[in-house]
Amino acid sequence: MESCCELGAILNKEKDRVLFESDNFFIAPTIGPMGIEGYLLIISKKCYSGLGQIPENQYNELEGLITMARGIIKDNYNQDIQIFEHGPRVCGFKGGSCLDHAHLHIVPGANVVDEIAVDLMYRLDDKNLFYRVDRVEGFQRSAEIKQKGISSYFMVEAPDKRRMFVEVNFFIPSQYIRQMIAMQNSINEWDWKKFPQRNILQKTIDKLQGKFS
Repeated sequence: MESCCELGAILNKEKDRVLFESDNFFIAPTIGPMGIEGYLLIISKKCYSGLGQIPENQYNELEGLITMARGIIKDNYNQDIQIFEHGPRVCGFKGGSCLDHAHLHIVPGANVVDEIAVDLMYRLDDKNLFYRVDRVEGFQRSAEIKQKGISSYFMVEAPDKRRMFVEVNFFIPSQYIRQMIAMQNSINEWDWKKFPQRNILQKTIDKLQGKFS
């Protein structure tokens, strides 16, 4: 993996965290799982700035990994998953990312789609602000937003597999969707840098090692 950013450097140092490796992606448990065993990341090997920079010929591979992770989480934890990406910085805006290296969050038992919808309404505190929600399949919408270069985005997929890209032209806080999940579940330790919770990370490794194939 390219050590082009903090995320790349972390995985290069901690290769034993990797549960599965495909041609272009890793699957590994996240640092700072907020008390949620089974919380995974799908991480691009190359340093792409968010999903919007991933080549289109890798989309099917990524979809296959999502399907694999969904099944393994269901088999081992009997839970559905929330998937999300905090979009990277674009033209001074960002969609909640703290690390722009492309990665998807796979969170068992979470569903904050309704909470996000309400929260976004309250963030429109100026007449020039906007957000746009597109219900889509695939990842092409992220590339369209990034190529346009005037706003950022985040992606959220509900447990029922409804995938939505939210384009925003205002600041979204770092670790935004993690904060929403934490609020919903009365979790205080949502910041992965402050609360790495490596004991829970190790439990995920112990439970899921060898389950991906």
